[in-house]
Amino acid sequence: LTDTVIEYMSAQVEAGADLLQLFEAMGNFIEEEYFYKWAMPSMRRIATELKARHPDIPLLVFPRGATYSLATLQQAGFDVVTMDTMTARKGTRGVLQDAAVIESVQNPGSEPSVAGIQGNFDVAYLKEGAYAPEDVKEAVEKMLTELGPQKLIANLGEGLTGKEDPVLVTAFVDAVHEVSEKLIKSS
Repeated sequence: LTDTVIEYMSAQVEAGADLLQLFEAMGNFIEEEYFYKWAMPSMRRIATELKARHPDIPLLVFPRGATYSLATLQQAGFDVVTMDTMTARKGTRGVLQDAAVIESVQNPGSEPSVAGIQGNFDVAYLKEGAYAPEDVKEAVEKMLTELGPQKLIANLGEGLTGKEDPVLVTAFVDAVHEVSEKLIKSS
C-alpha cells in the first residue's frame, strides 16, 4: 500500500498538482503505540520518497485522531500538519517549534524547520440551523487568535457532512479573510 500511495501521489504531481496531502483517516482507530509501530514508518517513507522525487512540492498530512504525532510527522518531512477538531490549539505551535529545535541540535548545521499548521475549525458551527453567521465569525476569530494567522491554512478539523448551511459556510470563508487580514496588519 505504501508503494501504491507513493506512486499515486507522485503521478498527481506529474499531472500538475501544486501540493499534496496525505490522509491517515483511521488514526483515531489505532492506539498510539500501534500508530507509531505500524502507520508512522509508512508515512515517513511516503514523505521521504515524495520529497526526494518532488522537493519543491509542499507536502501536507492529516493524521485524523492521531494528532499527538504532529511533531514526529514534521520531523518526517511534512511541510504542513493538520489538526483535527479535537486537537488543542494552544501549545501546538510550541510543540512543533520545540521538535524543530531538538532536531537541529541532533543534526548540527541544519536549520530548524517548523511545519505550518492546518485546521481545526469545528464543522458543527456550519450545520444548518445550529448557529448564526455572527457565531461562526466569533468562532473563526477565536481560532485565528489562538493559532495566529502566519503559516496557517484555516480549515475544518473534519470534513463536510452534507448538512452544512451554505450561508454559514460563506460566513466561515468571509470571516477567515476578514479576521486574518486584520490580524496580519496588526502584527
